Amino acid sequence: MRYRVSLAVLLTFLAGAAAQDCRAVFAESAGTTARLGGLFRVHDPGTGDEKCGDMSLKGGEAVEAMLFAVDKLSQSNQNLVVGVTFDVQIYDTCGREDEAAKSTLELVGFAEPENINFGYDATTCPARDQVFVGVVGPSLSQSAISASEVLTPVQVPVISPTATSIELDDKEKFPHFMRTASSDKSQAQAMVELLVVLGWTYVSTVASADSYGRMGIAEFTRAAKEAGICVAVSTEVSNTASGQAYFGPILNQLITKAEDGAVGVVAFLHDFNFQRIMEVAVSEGDRAKVLTWIVSEGVGPDQTVVQGYGSHARGMVTLRPSFSVIQEFQQHMETQHAVNRRGINPWFPEYYMELNQCRINHRSIDYTARKYVRFATLEVCDSFIMSSGFNQTFVASKTIDAVYAFAYAMRAAQADLCGPNPSGLCDDMRRMTQEEFFRYLQDVYFTGLGGNTVRFDETGNVEAAYDLFNYVDTNDDGEGDTFNRTTYHH
Repeated sequence: MRYRVSLAVLLTFLAGAAAQDCRAVFAESAGTTARLGGLFRVHDPGTGDEKCGDMSLKGGEAVEAMLFAVDKLSQSNQNLVVGVTFDVQIYDTCGREDEAAKSTLELVGFAEPENINFGYDATTCPARDQVFVGVVGPSLSQSAISASEVLTPVQVPVISPTATSIELDDKEKFPHFMRTASSDKSQAQAMVELLVVLGWTYVSTVASADSYGRMGIAEFTRAAKEAGICVAVSTEVSNTASGQAYFGPILNQLITKAEDGAVGVVAFLHDFNFQRIMEVAVSEGDRAKVLTWIVSEGVGPDQTVVQGYGSHARGMVTLRPSFSVIQEFQQHMETQHAVNRRGINPWFPEYYMELNQCRINHRSIDYTARKYVRFATLEVCDSFIMSSGFNQTFVASKTIDAVYAFAYAMRAAQADLCGPNPSGLCDDMRRMTQEEFFRYLQDVYFTGLGGNTVRFDETGNVEAAYDLFNYVDTNDDGEGDTFNRTTYHH
C-alpha cells in the first residue's frame, strides 16, 4: 500500500540538542485540525557526555505508527471526527527525563498556555481552527513523569503506549495520565507467579535506576515476600552507564549469589540496559552463564537485543504485552523507501539501517555524521524498500490505540455538543474545558485496528495481558536461538 501524504512536513532542531541531532517532526494539515504531540525515545540515552545514543528500534516504530494513524484518521473515508483532520508534532526525548521536560515545554508553547486549552469564550475570542488535544508518549516511565509534571497544571492529557511504572497510577500526582500499556503491578505479579511455578524461592534482582526499575522491583519484592520467595541481593544500574568497569562488579555480585543458589535474576530493565550487561557478561566467559534471567517487557523477546549473546542469554524468560499484528500498518512499513521516506520522517534512514543492519548506498547519507558513522562498515543494503524485513512489535498497536483514543473522545464530544450533522469544531466544543474533554477520553470504548478492545479503568490503565517468552536452544549447540511463547492474563 502506498502512503498517501496529505501533510506538509517541516523539520526543526530541538533547541540545545543539535549536537546530538535530536530533531522534532512537524506534520501539518490545512483546515480545522486537532494537533497531537508525540514524545518518543527515538534514540537511546547516550553514555558519557552524549545526550543521545544509538537508534531505538522501538522508538522508530512508534514514530511511524503515530504518523500512520494520524494520516489514516485524516483521510476522508476514515474521518472519525467529521470535518476535523489531525496533525502531529513529534520530539525525540532520547529516553532522558530532562529532554522530555524540555521537549514538553516546547511542545505546548508554555509561554502561551491559552493556546493549548479547549475552553475559551467564543463570543469574545476569535475562532480557532486548531486545537492542541493531547500528547502520545513518552516512551519511558521516567520521561512520562517529567512530561506529566509539566502538563498537569495546564490539564493536557497524556496517553503513553509503553510507560508502565506503578508510580504513574497515582491519580493525585498524575490526574491526566493514561496509557494503552498496563501497570507494572500486573507484570510484577506475573513474575512472582512464574517463580512459584518454577519452584524458585531464592533470587537476585536488578533494576534500572529510574521509576520504571525501582517501582517495578519494589512491587515484585513485596509480592515475592508474600509468596515465600527471598531476595539474595538487589542492585540498580544507571541508564547512562556502560562497560566492564561499571557492570563487572555488579555481575560478580550476582554470580557469587548464584553459587549460593540464587541462579535466577529478576530484572526490571530497558533493552539498552540489558544489552550493556550482556556485553560485559560475554567478556566474563562461562562463569556468567550460571545466571538465568527473568526480565521485564522493557527488554522483551527481541532477537536484536540478544544477538551475539546466545549462550549467556539462553534460558531467559521475558514478558511482552499481548497484541495482534495490524496488517495495514505492516503493509505500510513494507512499502517504505529508505531514503524517500525521510521527507516525512527524518529518522527513517537511520531506523532502516539499524533494523536491517546494513548500509544505504546513497549520496545523501553522510557516514561521517554521528548518527550514521556506526553503519559505515556494514554491507550495502540489498534494497531501499523495507519489504519483509520488518517484524511488527506491540509498540505499533499500543501507539495507534493511543492516537485513536483521542480521536474517539473528540468524536463523542462532537456528537454530544454539536447537534445533528456536525462538522469541525462547533462553538460548544470550542468552549469545552480540558477537564471536560478528559472525561470523554476516560469513557472511550472501541475496537482497535488489531481487533483488541480499548477501555480504560479508573487508574487510566487497560486490561493486563502478557505473553511470556523463553529463550531456548533448539539446535543443541549451547546457544539460545528461539523465543517460545505462552500467554498470561491478569
